[in-house]
Amino acid sequence: MSDMFFFHDTLEPPRDRGDRGLEDFRVEGSDGPIGTVADFSADDDEHYLIVHTGRWITSKNVLLPAGVVDKIDRDRRRIYVNATREEIKAAPEFEERRLGERAYLEKIGWHYRRADLTPAQRPAADKEKKAPR
Repeated sequence: MSDMFFFHDTLEPPRDRGDRGLEDFRVEGSDGPIGTVADFSADDDEHYLIVHTGRWITSKNVLLPAGVVDKIDRDRRRIYVNATREEIKAAPEFEERRLGERAYLEKIGWHYRRADLTPAQRPAADKEKKAPR
């Protein structure tokens, strides 16, 4: 699995599930609030957050790879991510039944890969993303 699915070394690792860890933390994108953590995984193979976005009718759950997490503020119960609200809104909806599928996780990782790039690198990544396969 790519580095996209692991918390950065500088972040405090999530606590055990028994204390609800990161659940119910608010998630803040680079341009404002996104939603709240519904669930998370810090298993050996992959780290991610399941985030409930939006309000009632317009809401959905999305999978955020841990690689987009910039900061975890446990005192304020907030997680700051390197992704915009629009990027997360455009993300594929979370499909629990597909969690074990490598292709599904790669698709999610590719969607957020752009967030790891510098502004100068993003136009080339966008062209590559749209290229037919």
